[in-house]
Amino acid sequence: MVGQIVSSICQIRNTIGGTLTFKEFHDYNGQLSSIQYPKEIPGGNWAMFVHSGDNGTPSQSVGAVVYRWTNPAGDECDWIMSWSNKYGDTSRKVYTEIREKGHYENDVVWPEIRDKLNHGRSHSDDEWNNYLEASVDEESYNASDLFPIFQGLIETKVKVST
Repeated sequence: MVGQIVSSICQIRNTIGGTLTFKEFHDYNGQLSSIQYPKEIPGGNWAMFVHSGDNGTPSQSVGAVVYRWTNPAGDECDWIMSWSNKYGDTSRKVYTEIREKGHYENDVVWPEIRDKLNHGRSHSDDEWNNYLEASVDEESYNASDLFPIFQGLIETKVKVST
């Protein structure tokens, strides 16, 4: 179908004990739709946004979002969730990583993230300091080629018993 514009439905689930705070985004192709990036995602909650593809041929929705978390000891880290959704390409890709605070404030990282995303698959995961785990998966939405769901999850590795 010529002229179809893809959109990516992005969901973030925060299962860690603390708030994720929005830091920045990067649009490779496309732009944020009418739902803004959530500024904060409290622990135990989830949030979503829609990233719309560009008018190119084929339409592409390719982007990344960065959130920051502070652990109880005061250590901070940044988590990136990125996705690639190109019309007509069923091999949608995701990439995630957790790095030290401020890592993504340097413009030199964005071509590196794009390269890792281009070589990605439908699942990506990472961990930080043997404490946090993050994953991103691509899920189909009613078998639609135009509106896939990208689900990001961040959680603690160490389970605390109560």
